[in-house]
Amino acid sequence: MYLTPLDFGLSLGLSLLVAAAAWKKGSLSLSGFFAATILGTLVWLLGQWLFWSILIAFFIPSSLLSRFQRENKTNVEKEYAKSGRRDWVQVAANGLVGLSFAAGWAFSQQNPLWAAGYYATFAAVNADTWATEIGVLSQRPPVSILTLKPVSPGMSGAVSRLGTTAALGGALFIATASAIGLGFSTQGNINLARLALVTTIGGFTGALIDSLLGATLQAMYSCPRCGKLTERREHCGQPTSLARGLARLNNDLVNAVSSLAGALLAIALWLLLS
Repeated sequence: MYLTPLDFGLSLGLSLLVAAAAWKKGSLSLSGFFAATILGTLVWLLGQWLFWSILIAFFIPSSLLSRFQRENKTNVEKEYAKSGRRDWVQVAANGLVGLSFAAGWAFSQQNPLWAAGYYATFAAVNADTWATEIGVLSQRPPVSILTLKPVSPGMSGAVSRLGTTAALGGALFIATASAIGLGFSTQGNINLARLALVTTIGGFTGALIDSLLGATLQAMYSCPRCGKLTERREHCGQPTSLARGLARLNNDLVNAVSSLAGALLAIALWLLLS
């Protein structure tokens, strides 16, 4: 892998520009701005515009969706999710797994297995983000992915028809963008139809795994004052207590684990179909 000063300047400049715009619009906190700039720069250096464009294809629509009908999401965010203003932890949770696959692509002389893993990683986080941002607006109450009993909107492990459809659309969006990018590229010799298929399946499955982990192992806390379940460590001005799950397994870690699972599934399918 040979990099020129132009590569460094272009990767840093474009990543800085996108991150600055997102910070100004309120989609990123200050720490998120720095993390996104670093992540974007490294992804470009490892995968050039081909991989960087997928990072942007995930980030920009997701940021716009987080602001869509924001007034109807406020109460849900107070209980279960972080706000649409992403901090460095959220950027890392959504991007570090993909960055590792970009590094594998760069140092393996563009082995398509690493590309499949990279694209499926962002298909998974994109599917989960679309499911969350769109699904929470469903007119029908969501149900637990485990028990199929109604649960509160936004609760980890909650699924709805609208959210599940959005998840599939989010995975398919990244798969399509990946195939289009590779279609205009001379990097690597990759079967585009196979890539789109494994990316979609890996991404959608990763989002389902996210819901399963959210309903089982992800930490949920109980408020001693109102008795509600929440992902927050503090509620109603009081410290909450662990009600179920693993204390260290928060929503950000669940996102990272599920995206890795989706990527590994995509790689397995790629090998199976070869």
